[in-house]
Amino acid sequence: MNQYIASVQIHSSNNEVLVTCPRSNAVHRFSLNTLVWLDTYKLVDPGGVCLDSQGNYLVSSGTGKIVCLSSNNGRLTLERESRVGDTRWDNHMDRVVFAKA
Repeated sequence: MNQYIASVQIHSSNNEVLVTCPRSNAVHRFSLNTLVWLDTYKLVDPGGVCLDSQGNYLVSSGTGKIVCLSSNNGRLTLERESRVGDTRWDNHMDRVVFAKA
């Protein structure tokens, strides 16, 4: 984690917490029940994190991406990603909605 966590999102339904670590280019997931590390998703410069209406994690990146990660299968899995022009994101997120194409 290189001594820095940008954002934390608790997922009470799944009893887990997700932390973004831009200095180590990673997103880490931990169990709230056991406080044990579960897995890592590699992402360049992750910043903000929030939950969407389906309980997936939405993570912003300093490279301009917003990725949707699911943890329903026991591992962090990329569901989809988006980019808005030359936009760059930091670690402040409240809510993001993906429109269906």
